[in-house]
Amino acid sequence: MSDIIVPEQQLPRRSRGVATWLVLSQLVLLFSLLPWFFLAASAAGELEAGRDVEAWAVAGPVFAYPLLLLLSLVIAWRAWSRRRSVAAVVWSLLPLLVAVPLITYILGMPMPSR
Repeated sequence: MSDIIVPEQQLPRRSRGVATWLVLSQLVLLFSLLPWFFLAASAAGELEAGRDVEAWAVAGPVFAYPLLLLLSLVIAWRAWSRRRSVAAVVWSLLPLLVAVPLITYILGMPMPSR
């Protein structure tokens, strides 16, 4: 019987650039929680005002944002540790799918008249 030598598979190296991106994006997303507190308070006020459909359309993503942020960052770091750099970057950008439309909606709202 002959011995067959199978070479070890070389795993791709972990990208330091992606790790840097993950750290920097997490810092930016962490600072995005500061205005989130004010936005969440405003959304809660809208829910109490009785505007059902529109209020929930805004309040739902607002209240889900911290959970989405935490979930996406955990998955991004797990992808990076498994040497899946592209997946790590994509998962780290996921909270922007909620933040950008919400910011666009809020900036497009008419200002209350006095």
